[in-house]
Amino acid sequence: MTAQTTKPIHNPLKVVSFGEVLFDIIGGEPFLGGAPLNLAAHLCRQGAQTALVSAVGNDELGRNALEQIRKIGLDIHAIATLTDRPTGTVTARLDENKVATYDFAADTAYDHIPLPQIDTDIDLFCFGTLAQRSPESRETLRKLRSSLDCLFFYDVNLRQNFYSREILEESLNAADIVKLNED
Repeated sequence: MTAQTTKPIHNPLKVVSFGEVLFDIIGGEPFLGGAPLNLAAHLCRQGAQTALVSAVGNDELGRNALEQIRKIGLDIHAIATLTDRPTGTVTARLDENKVATYDFAADTAYDHIPLPQIDTDIDLFCFGTLAQRSPESRETLRKLRSSLDCLFFYDVNLRQNFYSREILEESLNAADIVKLNED
């Protein structure tokens, strides 16, 4: 665990969320999602000043994502638009027991999140596991975390084989707050 910051908390709370922007494809229809985006959207709706660090493709889904995220009220200056990678997608399927399985597209924009310029005077930095599946985004996350003096929130959110013991240990050691889910 990291040493808790002694800085005073801002009012409203200042938050940066790092990770995947993707579309859940359900029944052939795209729905904007990704745990870091969903968390950021909920915090924004509760009055927090929230920025998202991610990447989308220079494609129809990427443009759609940026438009929807802007409408939510999130700060999008740290969402990169990449010309050489598609926006992330995950196809969800329900089995006969209504248990979901997920097929994540490989080598998407959120696997290549570049290091952005962000306000480092924040209260909370949120990150998860999935965006760490690629070395590039994992290194960006490390650099961001090392530049910040704030509380760190880690959403474990394990998906398929997109994690390792090293990623889990490093993330848990960096976190002040940890969220676990059953699925």
